[in-house]
Amino acid sequence: MKKPGLRAAVAVGAMLCAAGCGTGEGTGPGAGPARADIAAAASAIGCAPHTTLDADELREATCTKSGTRYRVTAFATSAGREAWLEEARAYGGSYLVGARWVVVARPESALSALHEKLGGELEAAAQHAHMG
Repeated sequence: MKKPGLRAAVAVGAMLCAAGCGTGEGTGPGAGPARADIAAAASAIGCAPHTTLDADELREATCTKSGTRYRVTAFATSAGREAWLEEARAYGGSYLVGARWVVVARPESALSALHEKLGGELEAAAQHAHMG
């Protein structure tokens, strides 16, 4: 069963970051590390990343390996990563969090194996009921 909340969290986080977490790094210092973080995560996963968002504040890519879908988001700043996580946590789910990157996977159990290869911290946000 798909969880639309996670997709919404990514979109909301990206919009918030685009609106306010830039530090003037633009395509300078922040762009190189973001690309490197995406490449390192994709290498650890063993897949070719497909960029879905490429902005000054963050870069996002998806890839699939052995039926597991991964979304890797790399940020120009750790403050940008924190703003994204704050919004995403409201939707629940699990995240593998590094210094300036976050990986989300379906199924979430794939994050444990990736954690051993990539490092970072595993986080699980409480699942909240959707009120409509």
